[in-house]
Amino acid sequence: MQQRPDSALALLLDCRDGVHTVSTDPTDRHYYQLLLSEALYKNDSAQANRKELQQAMAYFDSIMQVPELVEGPSFKRNAFLSARAHYMNGVGYYEIDTIVQACAEYLKALETMEEHFEEKELVGKKAQFMTYIYNRLGDMFYGQLLVEPAISCYKKALVFCMREPTSIYGVSVVLYNLGIQFDIAGQKDSADFYYNKALNYMPNFNNIHYRDIRMSKALLAYNKGLYMDSIMEELEYVVSLAPNNDEKITRFLTLGNVLFEDKQYDSSCFYLETVFEQQEDIQSKILAAENLSVIYQMKGDSVKAQKYASFLAGFTMSEIEKKTEVSKVNEMFKEHLAQKQERQAELKREKAVKKALWIIIPIAAVVVLVVFIVAKHRNKKQLKEQQAEADRMLGETERQHKEELEAERQTHRMEQAAMSGRLKRSNQELRELKEQIKNL
Repeated sequence: MQQRPDSALALLLDCRDGVHTVSTDPTDRHYYQLLLSEALYKNDSAQANRKELQQAMAYFDSIMQVPELVEGPSFKRNAFLSARAHYMNGVGYYEIDTIVQACAEYLKALETMEEHFEEKELVGKKAQFMTYIYNRLGDMFYGQLLVEPAISCYKKALVFCMREPTSIYGVSVVLYNLGIQFDIAGQKDSADFYYNKALNYMPNFNNIHYRDIRMSKALLAYNKGLYMDSIMEELEYVVSLAPNNDEKITRFLTLGNVLFEDKQYDSSCFYLETVFEQQEDIQSKILAAENLSVIYQMKGDSVKAQKYASFLAGFTMSEIEKKTEVSKVNEMFKEHLAQKQERQAELKREKAVKKALWIIIPIAAVVVLVVFIVAKHRNKKQLKEQQAEADRMLGETERQHKEELEAERQTHRMEQAAMSGRLKRSNQELRELKEQIKNL
């Protein structure tokens, strides 16, 4: 698909036509439709399987509603498939000029990737896919002349493309697109910076991107006030490098517009009329007709002036509708940025809480340990005090007991002494009584 998209498309069409069989497994069947849609896109073919693609998108969205217990590889794979399906659905809407729906699908693809993958996971094919989304959004905003969101998207595309280039020209093209936006915004120095940087990243010079950059640098030089002769010489040189007539006619529009701005109307008419008559791109025909209508009005040629004015009248209503679409897609992108900032703020809050927990939990553990040690120490101290008090009380009891015992002994001794005294007295009295009896 990446190296030879034409061969990939041929193989996938063989599966559709029955040359090769497609698995009956629903995931494989819907994945096939997604691949077919991507192959058609890479081969610049119209999205012929839109109904089947939208069914695949609905299927991938539905299985995303029942994630695995652990968000493992299968869940991540399904998220990636869901995002790719929404992206391709957006491409299909863009092909039929349904800009608002296209924008909604691109943003849905972007949100799916941002919600299910961390920044460090957006590498390889996923980084390339992010580049594709942001480039498509940038191109869409550029087409609606919404410079600020276009710059924002191209800058994000550049980050991912630097991480994993989409092609050998990928980084250079994104840099060039950024240059164009700054050019439109009138920031000439910034535009020149990105144009030069785009040339520095250009791997070779035999390609349309190189010629586009050279022409844009020439126009920027004209806007800066450089000599017209040198500008026209550069523009004509770039036109001479065009490998086919279609590209040459496309570049005639630039030459015609520059000559118109320089008031060289006759020379301008040659290039612009060639574009109007031979170019199939409607937008190019409109731009050529606008200046041709002015030129022939100034020349007084009412027939030709009316011819181009009538052509432009048919696009008046569509331009009004486009302005409405511009407003809608601009609001959608602002809402996306607001939601993204809210999600990022929520993630920051979650990370802050986790970080705080990582700090608080160890501290809490230390505090608990200290409290435990202090409590244990305090218990030991209390136990020691209680033991000392018990010992004191026991000692006091023993002392009191000894004192009481000694008192009892003393009392006993005194009683013994008293009894001994009484006994002596009794014996003395008895002897005296015996003596008295003898004397009778």
